[in-house]
Amino acid sequence: MDFSIERSNVNERMQQVRDFLTFIKTQESEDTPPLDTNIVKTLRGLFFVHLYAAFEKSVNEGVEQYLQSVGSLNIKYSDIVNVFLPTALDAKFTSLQSGERWQSRVDFSKMLESEEICLINNSVFSMYLQNTKSKVLENIALYIGISNKYFPNERDSHYLDEVVEKRNQVAHGRNTPITIGASGRAVDLEIRIDAVNRILENFFEILEDNFNSLNFVKIENKATYKK
Repeated sequence: MDFSIERSNVNERMQQVRDFLTFIKTQESEDTPPLDTNIVKTLRGLFFVHLYAAFEKSVNEGVEQYLQSVGSLNIKYSDIVNVFLPTALDAKFTSLQSGERWQSRVDFSKMLESEEICLINNSVFSMYLQNTKSKVLENIALYIGISNKYFPNERDSHYLDEVVEKRNQVAHGRNTPITIGASGRAVDLEIRIDAVNRILENFFEILEDNFNSLNFVKIENKATYKK
């Protein structure tokens, strides 16, 4: 197996964030202590919005590529490992909440041993990934059966969660960009973007390894799906 998440759009997106950061650096005060203008503080506050937007879009693209590739294997329900079932059977779980309760349960039980091809919804996590803190990535890993392999760096996770929180404060009007950007300077923002990049790359590598190892297929059936 040779699955790799396409990173060209991701790299371009993140480079635009770095370009924005470079501009902020050129506008910062060189006085000691620094006396930054309100415009510079505002730009630093908006940086969190820009960085998070690039991160969220990139995570969504990576997860969708992964799920699309899994779906393209045309895996039978009976060949899927249990830990991947929360994702593979998303539509079936939803159907259990409606209709005749006991018949739905019978149909669901039969599906687990079915020779029918599993249809994977590429966007099953799209709503869930609209507020992507580190815990969300851990949960996604759990839902596709790779939680025992995904342990994000604690310091990097802290920075990601900070980016998400500050973005939310600005985007939802709980705080102003100028207030958010009043503390810290460009060098501090660079630490945040580096941490977010590491988390993103680590998560992509986990998805790629999971797919290329066919860890969502029962061991005895893996040979059927190797291409």
